[in-house]
Amino acid sequence: PLRKQKEECRQETLALRDAIQKYKHTRRALEQREREVQRLEQAEDFEAEKKRIHNRIGLLNKKRAEEQITCAITMRQQVEARIEQGKAQCEYTLLKQHYDKEQEKERQAQNDLKEVVRQLQTVDDRYN
Repeated sequence: PLRKQKEECRQETLALRDAIQKYKHTRRALEQREREVQRLEQAEDFEAEKKRIHNRIGLLNKKRAEEQITCAITMRQQVEARIEQGKAQCEYTLLKQHYDKEQEKERQAQNDLKEVVRQLQTVDDRYN
């Protein structure tokens, strides 16, 4: 029975590891899709803002319009940099939390395995 329990525990651990890998892969793919959608939305917003600026060129001199476009590009780059930095920090925090949880599960599984081995040894000692 203990060997069966040990094997079941091992199989469960392998299944959990496989599930974790699948989860990580799916999560990465989802996050990539979300980033792509955000980039597309930002690009649309940027293009709309650029168009509004171009429509005002007739009212402004060429130099003033170029300054506004340059400013919009710079602001967009700064906002994108801040967004990416925030995303990276969030992603790091989430991955760290997930890693810590998985480490705790692994430690618990190791402790459970040690307990099973100890119990097996106790049973073995009784019969020898």
